[in-house]
Order: sequence, then C-alpha cells, then structure tokens
Amino acid sequence: MDESMLPRYVACSINIPSMDPSTALPPIDLHLDFAPNCVSRRFIFEESKIEELKTRVASTIVPKPSRVEAISALFWKCASAASRKNLGLPTRLSAMVQTVDIRQRVSPPLPETSVGNLFATIVVSMEEGELDLPRLIFQMRKAFGFSLHGEENALSKILDAGIEYSKIIHRDDIDVYTLSSWCRMPFYELDFGWGKPIWFTTPPFTIKNSVVLRDTCDGKTLEALITLSVEDMAELERNEEFLEFVSINPSIV
Repeated sequence: MDESMLPRYVACSINIPSMDPSTALPPIDLHLDFAPNCVSRRFIFEESKIEELKTRVASTIVPKPSRVEAISALFWKCASAASRKNLGLPTRLSAMVQTVDIRQRVSPPLPETSVGNLFATIVVSMEEGELDLPRLIFQMRKAFGFSLHGEENALSKILDAGIEYSKIIHRDDIDVYTLSSWCRMPFYELDFGWGKPIWFTTPPFTIKNSVVLRDTCDGKTLEALITLSVEDMAELERNEEFLEFVSINPSIV
C-alpha cells in the first residue's frame, strides 16, 4: 500500500488536549431557518468569468484570491444588498458562515489522511451599506487561517467559533449566510459501470440564505446552488454586478 494513503493520528501534534468527561460544555443550539418562503436557483460561473472576477477583487493585501473566495464575496455582497433593499434599510449587519477542513489551513498543514473531525465553523461579520469585495476577501482569509501550534489550544478555537455561530443565528438584526464548498471533491471520477457522470447535483437545500459551490465535470466551471427568500432571490437575479459574472440555470449539456 502507498504509505501516503495510510491514516495519520495527529491529535497530539496539534495540541488537542484530552477531554474531561466531567467538564460541562456550553450548549450549542444549531437552529436553522427552514422558512417555507424560500426558493433555490442554480447559477453557473464560467472559467473566464471566474478569472475576471478574481482580477476584479484582487488587492495588495490579497493579490491572488481563490475562486471560492471571490465567488463567496460576490454572493455575500449581492445577497446582503438584496436583503437591505427589501427591508428598506441603509445598513444591516451580516455574516458569512463556512465550515472548513482545517487540515490544509493550519500552520504547518496536516496530512490529508489525518484522522478525526478536523473542521471548524468560521464566522465573519460585516456591517455597512455597501460591502467592499476586496475587504470581504481579506476578512475571510484572515478568519480562515489557523495556527494551532505552540501555546494555542486547537479545541478551544474550534469550540469558540461554534459558540459564536450558535449565538448569531438566533438574532433578528443580522443576516446570516452559510456557504459550503464541495469543490475539488472527486464526484466526477465515480464510475459504477456506466461511465463517469456528466453532471452531479443534490436536492435543493431548504435552508434560507445558503449557497453550495461545486465543480462541473470540466473542473474549471463552478456551479452555485443558492437558496434565499423569494423576495431576496428576485432582487439577486436583477443585481447587475451579480449578473455580470453568472449564467442562470443554463443547460447541463
């Protein structure tokens, strides 16, 4: 067997302490909004548009944003604008929440075969009338970085992030957007005897203010499945900045 595929037990190396079963952890009520007044839409970001967007949002602080960072920031900005317009508010607090695999985000990175639930829920909050794309990307990049060695306690950082999420999702004065990136997962390499798939998808998510990003079969184009309230979706589909970079539900062929 290739040694690179062997499981690695790395908990001790990243300073995760043993859990004391008698320790009472604060409850985390992960209430999600399954509002019936929601609609899901499929949007496509072509490779050329992704490169154009990455150039648009690059800055001296983050000169080479990733495609997921660029698309996440664009969605966050445009969805927030839709919400503010429908609510008639010049400003409103909003947050982007993403659950990330920390194996490649710690310093130094961990092996891909590291054993355990090595993930963290990251919350980035912003408040102003118009969200600036380069600044959004900088805030996301800063929040997604982990340095879990030395005196920092990995378990505490992960728990703190989860507790922060559990607090903001109950507030009425904030729009919370959740993002899941399934990019670079090998769904299109699966072959059950009928050949590799030309399209992979999931049922529409019924969670309000959510977006799921995934690759298409060419590995270069990205597909976004977005769920918003009916009113916010209507505004998003009229947003000129958003429409500059997306195609709305084109043919899969």
